[in-house]
Amino acid sequence: MNRTLKYTLLLLILTIASCNKNKPEKTYLANYIDSLKTEHSLTKNPLLVIDGIPAHYETMNDGWFLIKKEDISSLKYIKKGETKIYGSKDEYGVVLLRTVLNEKQEL
Repeated sequence: MNRTLKYTLLLLILTIASCNKNKPEKTYLANYIDSLKTEHSLTKNPLLVIDGIPAHYETMNDGWFLIKKEDISSLKYIKKGETKIYGSKDEYGVVLLRTVLNEKQEL
């Protein structure tokens, strides 16, 4: 085989292998946010507040979404305009998430 054909075959094999990778399943938190968007006809993600700390869903790295369902003590959605605390950041509502770890620290 000539060199060009070998490189073409190698590139094809690598492309097929990368396309066959299973996409990671969405986490409980990601599914919850997606269901809120559908249920309330939101065009963008709501503000996510984890243990009192605002975190923008779009800019969060994947590590935040590794929060397991059993690590969440409460999850509440507040519709737009029901709170004045977050100002214009609550344009699409606010998701308040409390973790089990945070509750244990408060005791």
